[in-house]
Amino acid sequence: MNKARLFTLIIIGSLLVILGIYVALVESKVFSFSEKHALVVSLTIAVIFGGGIPLITPSFHQDPEKFVGRFLILTTVQLLLAMSILLAFIVSKQSDAKMMCFHFISLFVLLLIVQSIGLIKVANSTDK
Repeated sequence: MNKARLFTLIIIGSLLVILGIYVALVESKVFSFSEKHALVVSLTIAVIFGGGIPLITPSFHQDPEKFVGRFLILTTVQLLLAMSILLAFIVSKQSDAKMMCFHFISLFVLLLIVQSIGLIKVANSTDK
């Protein structure tokens, strides 16, 4: 399996598992949070991380310096998108904007860690 396909599977699998567990916890009332807001948070997280796949996958076929550059660009774009979305949550004056921001940041950081570890492992793998 090539590196781009392996990374895509890691990200999509991680998104499905982590966001699925999150939505299940909200639905089962472990978190006292609106299901509608949980779906908004989950979908925005999925778009941010799913949209990053086309940015990074071409760099697996290039030299390591280009990979590092794309990795930095990907992380910067994702962080800027996250800050913009958090600002939108606050400006929209939702009833539980603080909780939306807390849930968003928690999921975002968790998935950013998983993505970074996945990228490093895939980039360091020996197969092409």
